[in-house]
Amino acid sequence: MNIYVGNLAWKTKRKELKELFENFGEVTNAFIVRDKETRRSRGFGFVEMAVDEEAQEAIDKLNNTVFLERTIIVNEARPKDDSPEEERNEPDYDSERNIEKEDGDETVTDNDGNDADNPGETGEQQAVSESSGTAESDNKKGRSD
Repeated sequence: MNIYVGNLAWKTKRKELKELFENFGEVTNAFIVRDKETRRSRGFGFVEMAVDEEAQEAIDKLNNTVFLERTIIVNEARPKDDSPEEERNEPDYDSERNIEKEDGDETVTDNDGNDADNPGETGEQQAVSESSGTAESDNKKGRSD
């Protein structure tokens, strides 16, 4: 069984995580997820245990317990695509299609972030013109009131 372990202390080592779960049975693998660029722990990891019953006991006994000064979250890992849509971390920007998503609306932009619906108007000018109707015309005249 694959087990998710969350809220790990940044200093947690793979060996320590493995040893914690070995108290309940055979651990076939343990790893801590790290940031690709900084290699710093992302605060969660996974443990694989050979016997499902031992894994379930580990989950039951370790969930919401303190490990290395942090209260850890322990539960059966879910497949990556199995999470409900509202829990997914979907970006607010689709770089492949140059689309910004805001409250269900989509704004198509060019590669410089300019609004494709209003050519020549930069994203900054658009934000100013949307927030106050006269600021755009004042900026064009050189005023900065």
